Amino acid sequence: MCMEDARDRGQKSLYFTSVQEDSLMQRLLLAITVAFAVAGATATAVAAGADAPRLVRWSGAEPSVLEPSSRIMVRQGGQLRLGIENVVSAKYHEITWYKNDQPIPGATGAVLVLDAVEDFASGTYTASLRTPCAERRTAAVTVAVDEASAGITSTPLAAGYRLEAIQPNPVADKATIRFSVPAPCKVTLRVVDVVGNAVATILSADVPAGTHSSEFIVSNPDIVSTLYYVVLSTQGFRTSQPMMVVK
Repeated sequence: MCMEDARDRGQKSLYFTSVQEDSLMQRLLLAITVAFAVAGATATAVAAGADAPRLVRWSGAEPSVLEPSSRIMVRQGGQLRLGIENVVSAKYHEITWYKNDQPIPGATGAVLVLDAVEDFASGTYTASLRTPCAERRTAAVTVAVDEASAGITSTPLAAGYRLEAIQPNPVADKATIRFSVPAPCKVTLRVVDVVGNAVATILSADVPAGTHSSEFIVSNPDIVSTLYYVVLSTQGFRTSQPMMVVK
C-alpha cells in the first residue's frame, strides 16, 4: 500500500485540499478549479464536497460561488487560470496538463496560467496526476475564447491569402510551410503550442506577392512530441495549420 508523509496529510493551500482514498485506492475525486483575471477580476478555488466541487470567482472584494460547471468563457486577450484541488501535496505528484488530450509543453505545475489568451486556448482541459501508486485524471473543463473584438480575419482563402497544409505531417525532422499572399506585405510565420504560447518564429519579413516556402526544423529540444500550430499573420489577417510533431 502506498503511504504519504503524515506531516503533509493535514496541509491545505488555496488550490489543494485533502481527499480520503477509498478501499479501492482508485477513486480520488479531483476537480479543476477555474480562475481568470480580466479587467481586474480574478478567481480562486475553495474546498468543496466530494460530490460537488465548487468554484469561486473573485469580483472586487467579494467572492461569488459558482455551481459545479464544465464550461467557462474567457475574453480574448484576458487571463485564464486553472488549478487542481483535492491534492495532498504537490511533491507527491507528477502533474501534466492537457488540452484536447494533447500535452501542453512545460505545463507541469499545480496551476496553469495563460496570459493574453488567443483563440487557440479554446478547448477541453484536463490534468493528470501520477503518484508512486497510480495515475489519475481530473474532470474536464471546456474553455471558450470570445473573439468578438479581435478584429482579425481568419477565413483561410480571404482575399487571396493561403497557408497550405504542413508537409510532412506528422513531422519528425523538418517541415515545409508553403503560403501565398496577393500583394507585397509583412508576413510573420510562427509556431505556437496547443494553447497559443509562442514556440518559434519561422519568418518575419516583407515578402512580394506570390507563393513562398519556409522550413522548420523540429530537432530543437524545446519542441516535444505533441500538437502545434503554424500561424500565418499579416496586417488584419491570420490563419493557421496544425502540425503534429513525433520524435
